[in-house]
Amino acid sequence: MSYSAIRFQMSDEVKRLTNNEMDKLVINYHIKDLKRYLKGGESEESAKCSCDILRQLGMSSFQIAKAAKCKLVSLSFV
Repeated sequence: MSYSAIRFQMSDEVKRLTNNEMDKLVINYHIKDLKRYLKGGESEESAKCSCDILRQLGMSSFQIAKAAKCKLVSLSFV
């Protein structure tokens, strides 16, 4: 009885992300988290954490509210 194994080499096909691209992914994730909070799907603590991370990435409160497509007063913890 014999068999042959296939070895996958994905390292050639995987593209490395730059810091800017990684920041965009993180920002998009946390903006989606804020939108879920506004719809009632996430806790306030999770939304606060997302806001803190977005601020660390250099976004102002106004930019966060604008990206989440809500009024600034809707995010009372910003």
